[in-house]
Amino acid sequence: MPEDERDSGNEERMRTAVEACASLLGAGEAARVPVVAGSVFQECLGRHGVKLPSVGEWLRLNPGEDPAVAAALKRC
Repeated sequence: MPEDERDSGNEERMRTAVEACASLLGAGEAARVPVVAGSVFQECLGRHGVKLPSVGEWLRLNPGEDPAVAAALKRC
C-alpha cells in the first residue's frame, strides 16, 4: 500500500478486508496481514493452531503451505 494511503487510515480497512476474504484463498494463493492486538480473526486462528507472530509483525496466510492455516480458515 502506498505511503500516503497508509497515513490516511486505510491500513486498518485493508487489514480487515484481507481478513474477511482470507477463507477464499485457494491453493497457491497467499496473503499477508499485520498482526494487531484485539483482532477477533487472528485470535480465532490462534485458537485453531495457527502460530501467530508478535504484534506488529506480519502473518502470512498460505493454506497450500500450512495445513493448520487451511483448517483454521474454514472455521474463522
